[in-house]
Amino acid sequence: MIKKILNKSFKDYKIVKEYNICYYYNNYFDRIMIENIKTYNILISGRVQGVGFRYFAVSVAEKYDVKGYVKNIPGAKVEIVCQGEEEELKSFMEEVKKGPAFSVVADTSVKEVPEYDKYNSFEIKY
Repeated sequence: MIKKILNKSFKDYKIVKEYNICYYYNNYFDRIMIENIKTYNILISGRVQGVGFRYFAVSVAEKYDVKGYVKNIPGAKVEIVCQGEEEELKSFMEEVKKGPAFSVVADTSVKEVPEYDKYNSFEIKY
């Protein structure tokens, strides 16, 4: 992600995370870029349990550098809490809404989460 954002002329930089904004600084602490970090809660219903949906979500999250978790919830639903850059999250959500080969996604609900924890990885919760 940083490679895509920063110019090649910056060799050393420091990342400081405050709330939902990341600030990128070089050695002289000049601000290079501000990046919004968003968090969304996604509920997916249909034939999404017992078909590898959670493992699929983990692989897609790794592809787009998205953090958070996925878990099965009662009522044949999967809950995903995802966190990352807006552009990466949009791509992640588009792909997850399709689901793995044997799933059938009937409905999705997406809500932005204003107050959230900071996630360091994307994992399956049981």
